[in-house]
Amino acid sequence: MIKLKETLLKWLKLDGLINSLTGYAEARMELLKYEIREEVAAAMARFIMLLAILTLLALALLTASVAFSLKLGESYGYAAGFSITAGIYTVVLLGLLLFRNKLYLYLERFIKIQMTQKK
Repeated sequence: MIKLKETLLKWLKLDGLINSLTGYAEARMELLKYEIREEVAAAMARFIMLLAILTLLALALLTASVAFSLKLGESYGYAAGFSITAGIYTVVLLGLLLFRNKLYLYLERFIKIQMTQKK
């Protein structure tokens, strides 16, 4: 059956076309693999940079919080200074919790826009 198929393809001179289409499909698959690798590498690079920035931002915020607490502590007592700082963070946290749905939708839209833009 397979020999009949090969003979028929050769007789109709379609064997070259089949080979060309096969080669084209394989080349497209290879190109797709390279494009995916390129996109993954770019995404990983952005993620690593974002992680480094967020880590440094967290360290800066921690240092500034301690400095702020100590400065308040000079005037109101150290326990009160740290309590005031914790209270400020608690108010910010409550604000985030109250508006989390709106913030979530905003962030989702922002990320979708960023993902669809070509750089």
